Amino acid sequence: MRKGDVVPNSFKSAGKSARSLMSLFACLMLLAMPGVSAATVITAFPQSVTVAEGTTFDSIDDGPVAIFEDDNPAATAADFTATIDWGDGSPTTTGAIAVNEPQFSVLGTHTYADEGTFTVSVTISDVSPGTGTATVSTTMTVTEGDVLSGTPRTLSVLPGTSFTTTVATFSDTLTTNSASDFTATIDWGDATISAGTVSGGAGAFQVGGTHTYAAPGVFSVVVTLSDDAPGTATAQVTSTAIVSNTLTASALDISPTEHAAFNGNVATFTDSDTSRTAASFTASVTWGDGTTSSGTVAGSNGAFTVSGQHTYADEGSFALSVTVAETAPGIATSTATATATVKEADVLSGTPVTFSATAGSSFSGTVAHFADTDTANVAGDFVATINWGDGTTTPGTVSGGAGAFLVSGTHTYVSSGNFSVGVTLSDDAPGTATATVTSSANVNSTLVATANNLSATEHTAFSGTVASFTDSDITKTAASFTASINWGDGTTTSGTIAGSAGSFTVAGQHTYADEGSFPLSVTVTENAPGTATSTASATATVNEADVLTGTAIVFSATQGSVFNGAVAHFTDTDTVSTAADFVATIDWGDGTTTAGVVSGGSGSFLVSGTHTYASHQTFAVIVTLADDAPGTATATTTSTANVAAPAPAVPAPLLGRYALILLAFVLAGAGLRLIRGAGRRVV
Repeated sequence: MRKGDVVPNSFKSAGKSARSLMSLFACLMLLAMPGVSAATVITAFPQSVTVAEGTTFDSIDDGPVAIFEDDNPAATAADFTATIDWGDGSPTTTGAIAVNEPQFSVLGTHTYADEGTFTVSVTISDVSPGTGTATVSTTMTVTEGDVLSGTPRTLSVLPGTSFTTTVATFSDTLTTNSASDFTATIDWGDATISAGTVSGGAGAFQVGGTHTYAAPGVFSVVVTLSDDAPGTATAQVTSTAIVSNTLTASALDISPTEHAAFNGNVATFTDSDTSRTAASFTASVTWGDGTTSSGTVAGSNGAFTVSGQHTYADEGSFALSVTVAETAPGIATSTATATATVKEADVLSGTPVTFSATAGSSFSGTVAHFADTDTANVAGDFVATINWGDGTTTPGTVSGGAGAFLVSGTHTYVSSGNFSVGVTLSDDAPGTATATVTSSANVNSTLVATANNLSATEHTAFSGTVASFTDSDITKTAASFTASINWGDGTTTSGTIAGSAGSFTVAGQHTYADEGSFPLSVTVTENAPGTATSTASATATVNEADVLTGTAIVFSATQGSVFNGAVAHFTDTDTVSTAADFVATIDWGDGTTTAGVVSGGSGSFLVSGTHTYASHQTFAVIVTLADDAPGTATATTTSTANVAAPAPAVPAPLLGRYALILLAFVLAGAGLRLIRGAGRRVV
């Protein structure tokens, strides 16, 4: 660079890092080099540098404040001194000289308190005995360091009354500024603008102001905070001024009764504007049960009451609130709360019922009746519980209305018996009305018997199950029942019961005297206090036990004479059967068949018959023995009848005729004696 050339700004832009290294090197050279002879001509060049307010300017990072040359090529940094006037009224400081071949740089540090453009005067002088000197003016541009942001506020003030208050708050990223570094303006929203008062520091500021609103209303208050000249930082927020009278309401606790109309005062209130009348206000009453209605305002001279009418549908504690508002142009409003304690109106009474149920089966029905003096209540206003008397309690179902209600329930009794059922009807919370009655449940069992068809053999003892039955009362044991068995042959015996948990069998023993089909019936009865009974029918099929075998007989008869005697012999494997259990037929072989006479027993029988043969010869006599109905046993054997011719006839002897005559005379004499004896007794 030639002497006299102005250093371009690109020198600075070469990079702070490069300058820092060069300055450090120059300082080291300055300390190392020995003094040289005095210079005669110093030529200085101004610089243009920039820094932000509140931030320390440092030539090592931000560039030299001046550059100069000397006509003595042997001069070193130690041959010069420099003073720096920073142009902001602060004391001058000594600059450091750095070698920047073939020139020298003047370095310094400084912090500007405010933004702006400052002329920095730099004076370079030869060290004595040198006399050379030069002064140069560098332009220092100090940029804005403030970043402002604001927070609005909401003000509540009275109309016609002067007030002084903070209208907004602001924050500044530059915490070194003081309140005096700022100015503020307040646009009050009613066509009035005034200066605001700034207070605070360390980055947090408040803007306050004094004002009087002429009329009530809601106003947008625009507050602007600005850095003082030549600063450019600014921030603006819009606060809200609610200008209204002082309206203060107080709600009143009330104690109505459910379903009864309430009519009375619910609140009082005062207003600072005593010129207002009752018509200057509106009131709404929120009764706390989901209902809101308009209130009636009465009063004057700033003191008023609010009344209302309402009917509560249920008892309880309700949050009552009353809101009072000025009519336009007034904007004042006030809400007050109180408690509405709604009293119980119900008086309940119950009537028990007696109902029947079956053990093991679900019962569903009415268990009690209730009456309520408050006929406005509905079933949904009540809850019911049912203690079924067997250790079980369940909710009941409430139905009805207009003061008459039913409680129903569903339950399954495990066992039979009579149970006391406690039924309670209660008003739902927070109601306190309640009533309890004791109903009666008559629980019976369902007893169902089924008889079994059985097969037995006559004269052989039968032993086995003849029926099964179930009882819905599963708590009963076999000892809870009795059973009788009608075997269908005129005999009835007791049955033996076994089982548990509602399932049982009936067994019995019996010996049938004869085969056949018999109508069997089994009757099962619960023991007292149980009353259930069941009869079931089946069929007993009694099988044939007889096996008959016949033995033929050879007998003799005489032609023309009556034969009477045994014609066959039979045996029976069933030794219990008697002769009366059989019938016999005899085919005499001559075309005649008659019934036979059966005799005997213990398995051995004879068949006899009476017959007169008309001719003499040998006949095959077929004899059949059969078990009487419905028996099926039978046996047939063929006997032999040897029929002989009759003997010649012999006349009756004469003595026989005389004997008959003699007998007649004897009988006649005896008769006469009897008649005479009877006559003497009469005389």
